[in-house]
Amino acid sequence: IESYLPEANANSATPLALYEDYQRNTRQTIAANRGDLRAVFERLDDGPLISVIVGEGDRENHPLAQSIKSLQRQVYSNWECLVCDWTASAGDERKSLIEKMSLSDERLRRVEVEDDGRQSRALRELFDLTKGTYILVMSPGDRLSEDALLEMVLALKEKQCRVVYFDEDVVEADALHGGHYRDPKFKPDFDYDFLLASNYIGTAFLFEKAVLESVGGGRDEFPAAQLLDALLRMVEAIPAGEVLHIARVLYHRFEPVRHHGAREADGSAVIDCVNAHLERSSSGGRAEPHIDPFGKSRAGCCRIIWPLSSPAPKVSIIVPTRDRADLLEHCLQSVLQSQGHYPTKFEIIVVDNDSCEPRTAEVLRRFVAPDNVRVLPFRG
Repeated sequence: IESYLPEANANSATPLALYEDYQRNTRQTIAANRGDLRAVFERLDDGPLISVIVGEGDRENHPLAQSIKSLQRQVYSNWECLVCDWTASAGDERKSLIEKMSLSDERLRRVEVEDDGRQSRALRELFDLTKGTYILVMSPGDRLSEDALLEMVLALKEKQCRVVYFDEDVVEADALHGGHYRDPKFKPDFDYDFLLASNYIGTAFLFEKAVLESVGGGRDEFPAAQLLDALLRMVEAIPAGEVLHIARVLYHRFEPVRHHGAREADGSAVIDCVNAHLERSSSGGRAEPHIDPFGKSRAGCCRIIWPLSSPAPKVSIIVPTRDRADLLEHCLQSVLQSQGHYPTKFEIIVVDNDSCEPRTAEVLRRFVAPDNVRVLPFRG
């Protein structure tokens, strides 16, 4: 044990700049332990069938083969894959690729969908065609770590849950290179308020098909936020404890080289989708565009406005200070200006830690005039 400690200490934390090395070591470790992982899978006597849907994306010639190969490398082999193909716009090369791979692996199915310009309708049809107990939706080019499905099933065995999500990163790839891994996204455990404000779970998550069917199945009411809509409807129907987070990077989101724009759902669709959820839950809340302090809109994010109780709760605002009258003046001005948006008066307490500059004393005298502002001297 003592001889192992230096290596364990070195691996306990990895700087973000070395994330590529960390991912390479992780993949090598999984490959070295594949036999043991396979033995774990073989001991699972009733592992569920997982249906993986590979959507159409934006209909360009994505490296679809990478997604399918990442499935075929899975330690957990009890899966099926439905690959979406539009009937009118399916390219011969893509169609040939899917059919060739299907011939060598009966778990793959090419599904033709009528091309009416509504990708959300295609996804709804694919949900209905799945045979698995659980469903996972992937975008073309995205990849799973080799033990991803096994980790998900083990989590399902350990804890009764209906929705499972996991950490992810970006794999930057082109036709000449295997891929460069960057930008890990380490997600928190289930956080309902955060989910409403920003869909931190994303579009790739595992969910029980029966739960989706119980809340109306796939819908295309919000085409640009279809998976978020499905997720929120499922969240409404199950306890928060049945939404599980696996704290490991199991999903690698594809991004072509030199294209660093995140794939975001349409902002207005997200807001409409969240508002529909808030209306169904009768919470009285509403979602509106999230504008940061610099006036810039945050793509895919909402600001949730919750109704105040009546009477509104009293708010005490404590401002510790020591001189720096310029900062103190701006702070107190902003607090008093915001008072007009709140139905009851704030209690404002300025804790003055031995300020000695005349300018500070003048600012304090001017702002203490309102009956809801007082100064609390603090020495030492």
